[in-house]
Amino acid sequence: MTASPNITPRLVSVRDAAAYFGLPMTQFQRLRVGRVSFGPKVLYDMRALDAHLDALSGLASPSLTKADNDAEAALERFAASR
Repeated sequence: MTASPNITPRLVSVRDAAAYFGLPMTQFQRLRVGRVSFGPKVLYDMRALDAHLDALSGLASPSLTKADNDAEAALERFAASR
């Protein structure tokens, strides 16, 4: 399934995530940052990647709303149940 041209995917492939970080795929995979498993399929969460880069560079990440926090918690619970 491909994304609609008007929608930016939140979850990306390891190839895209590694390119976003500017790292070879094998080196990026060792970081295990933003990894979300759906059975055998593994994707990477762009928000988690950005948060990790923000923390590494010392940038303050924008504060999340309660809805954002609830959505993040729900995604983490879902990923943990798989």
